[in-house]
Amino acid sequence: MLSITSEKSPIPYIAPFVVYMICTSFEPEPSTGQYPLFYCVKLLLTAIAIAVCFPAWKSFLKCPSFYGVLAGILGAVVWIGLCQMEKRSVSDFLPGMGLEKVFPTTRPGYDWGIETGVSVEENELSGGGYYPPQKEPASDFRSRISRISPLFYLRLFGLAVIVPFIEEFFLRGFVLRYFWSEPKKEESNSSEPIPWYDVPIGALCPMVWAITILYPLLTHPEALAGIVWFCGITLLAWKTKSLSDCVCAHAITNLALGIWVLYSGQWFLL
Repeated sequence: MLSITSEKSPIPYIAPFVVYMICTSFEPEPSTGQYPLFYCVKLLLTAIAIAVCFPAWKSFLKCPSFYGVLAGILGAVVWIGLCQMEKRSVSDFLPGMGLEKVFPTTRPGYDWGIETGVSVEENELSGGGYYPPQKEPASDFRSRISRISPLFYLRLFGLAVIVPFIEEFFLRGFVLRYFWSEPKKEESNSSEPIPWYDVPIGALCPMVWAITILYPLLTHPEALAGIVWFCGITLLAWKTKSLSDCVCAHAITNLALGIWVLYSGQWFLL
């Protein structure tokens, strides 16, 4: 079944994520003047895809539980803490193997809309990304807030609202259920697999754990933080059987990261 509005079809789980990722693949460097407009277009196209697919999502959406809120807060603390230790990706742990061609190596680290007084050339990395200076000339929180551009808030909206929905419905709504490999348990002892759309949210098996570990390595430059965080949210899904709790935890973590970046000036986290 390939309906875009049926929860038994893979399309509504995949389509918004694919739209977002395709747009991301064509993004210009954040330091260019084209980036703000391009990012707006990316969010708009993704939002349209979400609206079209929303009828298939409705049955999964309910009020998040306390566990979802708590997981989001703890997830932010863990993510920030591990990133302080790491600050690099899996390719740096295994140098010389060409893994930078497969795994993302850094985030652009662009300071989203404030002037640091340091030229782009001084921040340029060999791979084409940019890191802001370790210390901003004006490190006061109020000063940073006063100088931030609307682009930062737009990006924070994308990370805290758009991304949690598309990523959780894609990964935990479809991928982990599709590759869940336990046989159907019935009185007849049938070994027929359960259709993926009948697999409950949060069902666990070795393949689920393998994908949970591999996914952040392929999509996030923060290897250790990504693995720990995604494994934690997989446990949350197992505990609550709720996709809403996973979306809630994801949104709270991303929002907390944005707030922490404003407070600390650690732009590499975004």
